[in-house]
Amino acid sequence: MMNTGTGAYRQTLWFWKCGLPPDPGLTAHLQGENGRLKFSNAQYYLL
Repeated sequence: MMNTGTGAYRQTLWFWKCGLPPDPGLTAHLQGENGRLKFSNAQYYLL
């Protein structure tokens, strides 16, 4: 299940707050989708 919108944004901030490095794939999606968040790395779901 893909998370998009503010929910995904808050989830991303939560991971960054915990000291995890930003996902390069996620950054690429941010740039490619004009700020629309998409989790392309399954690692985020496994943590």
